[in-house]
Amino acid sequence: MVDFLPLGIGIERWLLAGAVLLGWMAASARWLRRDEAGAGQTAEIVIAHASQTGTATSLAGLMKEKVAESGRDAVLVPLAAAGAEQLSAARQVVIVAATTGAGEAPDCASHVERTLLARPIALTGRQVFVLALGDRTYEHFCAFGYRVKAWAEKSGAEVAIVAVDNRSASDLERWDELMRAHGLPQIAREEERLVSEWIIAARREVAEGDTRPIRGSRSGPLLHLELVPGSGEMPDYAVGDLFEWHGPGGVRRDFSIASLPGDRSLELIVRRVELPGGGLGRASSVLTAEDGPIRVRGRIRSFPSFHETAGSGPLLAIAAGSGWGGIRPHVLAAAAAGRPVWLVYGERGGEDEPAILAELHKLHGQGRIARLDLALSRVATGSPSYVQDVVETCRSEAAAYLGTDGAVAICGAAAMGAAVEELLAGALPPSWIERARAAGRWRSALY
Repeated sequence: MVDFLPLGIGIERWLLAGAVLLGWMAASARWLRRDEAGAGQTAEIVIAHASQTGTATSLAGLMKEKVAESGRDAVLVPLAAAGAEQLSAARQVVIVAATTGAGEAPDCASHVERTLLARPIALTGRQVFVLALGDRTYEHFCAFGYRVKAWAEKSGAEVAIVAVDNRSASDLERWDELMRAHGLPQIAREEERLVSEWIIAARREVAEGDTRPIRGSRSGPLLHLELVPGSGEMPDYAVGDLFEWHGPGGVRRDFSIASLPGDRSLELIVRRVELPGGGLGRASSVLTAEDGPIRVRGRIRSFPSFHETAGSGPLLAIAAGSGWGGIRPHVLAAAAAGRPVWLVYGERGGEDEPAILAELHKLHGQGRIARLDLALSRVATGSPSYVQDVVETCRSEAAAYLGTDGAVAICGAAAMGAAVEELLAGALPPSWIERARAAGRWRSALY
């Protein structure tokens, strides 16, 4: 068993970058469609994925494409759809597994641990490679990936794992070393080819940060960024997709796209991270600190599990802080489709905060948001409130509002999302949330 742990563009260039990006987006769509065909299909190599933000799906799809180019027999399948017989029939199994929240499996694979991973299967003589994705700042770093590893070992497989911190380039190179040693394709350099240059054309503060430290830390302001491609036209994307920023030293960060497909610029809502001692976080120091247009590197990445909610029923949209960036296109798209929208939004400041609350009140006044409830946690007078407080107060109303065909979209901190789900689960009919997830009427992007 091997256990690796992390230690101005010219016309030709923008044409190449555009071709690569379009190719990647088309390939992503193909990978998602082929997932359905891959369920139950046997092959020499099975590549399974469990993704929270789409990264695991993207990396697994890239591996499948590279394996196909080599002429070897492989199948791509969501881990949630992989069966014991399919995995046992393979000679090599690659599992790309993300960890979310406090060490949990991604939402799309939440049932896997009580089904597939609940007992060993026949994997003796098979090679299993786990590419575990996570964030080292969390206590349970890559915990789900390590539970997959433990299950594969109990099943008799020869197991190797590489834990990747925030898609670290050096960690992915370690994965490539493992793949090369076992005759499988490398992906680190291939993924980097999908990145292109963008210009931050405008930047404005939309909510103030804390005026004083709270428990030794100070949360900086929210900024609204407008990005345009360094060259060429704005690429296509979907409601809920992400902008993946690539910074110096291989640092990468995901930001929800706050604009709608077809808008003239790509909009982000970014919280400035202010460190003890006066420094800024690695992304903040680039994205939020400088004045005037600056060039950055990044790419649009598909996030299927947070795409537009299905159906035509009412939408309950819930967000806090920078989560407005992820919820905003859901709200605008639902309103444009004639769906009633109820927004619950939480921020730190009071009603006198600048643009972000002004935009919400404007959308409410226009009727695009039918009901608006604000949770203001650090008001100067009165009692502070949080999103969970608002939902608890009106959960019975929310259940009646959603009915049988309503939809829910949540974006913000994982603790907030878990509390909101627990409250709604207690008010909604049994299995309502589970059925809504299966139908695409429950979407969440939590961090």
